[in-house]
Amino acid sequence: MKPLPAVTHLLILVCLLSSSVSALEAVPARATVGTQSRQSLLNSSRIRARFGNYGIDVLEQDSQVRVSRLYSREQGEKITRTLAVVIYAGDIAPEILAEHQSIVAGGSIGEVFENSGWGVEKVTRYLGEIPASLDCAEIYALMGGIQPVGLATQVYELSVCKAGQCMAYATIAEVHHPDYFDQAQLQEIWNPENVPANPNRAEVEGLMNAVKQQLTRIAH
Repeated sequence: MKPLPAVTHLLILVCLLSSSVSALEAVPARATVGTQSRQSLLNSSRIRARFGNYGIDVLEQDSQVRVSRLYSREQGEKITRTLAVVIYAGDIAPEILAEHQSIVAGGSIGEVFENSGWGVEKVTRYLGEIPASLDCAEIYALMGGIQPVGLATQVYELSVCKAGQCMAYATIAEVHHPDYFDQAQLQEIWNPENVPANPNRAEVEGLMNAVKQQLTRIAH
């Protein structure tokens, strides 16, 4: 796969950080893959169900970060439905090293773990929307050349569990095509009524700074 131009990393970063922290809502909701809830559905399954097919391209990665596009094809063209920035945990546990190697080789994170019998737990840290901006032109191009529009965004921590043992795997920031998810739809799925409404701003800023540092590093 041809590496994603470094400038695109920076444009992704600009877009991720363009929503002020005060506009983002922290949502410490939990979901485990394998349940029947809407939260449990993998992006791969959702995209296949919604658009009829699914694929993934790893645009750039190193030992700490992966940038990938989850896409569907329309008339032979790849349309990015989710742009995902994955920051791996500092140490990958030996128990999941084989799965990690499959993911590094281009596999879908949820599918790789699910196919190996692992449950996947997501702890959503915030939901938000990146405002329409000309700074996001590269992202709009990946999404099929759409017009500038707000893009729903979710950041969550992903852990995997088996036989009562859980371990952290990654922090993931996802930016969604508006035909796939808008902000209201994300809120409906990931913001139950009993979730506290007041976000931890310091935690949100810490997560965003982690994304910023990693993207800036690999862009250079």
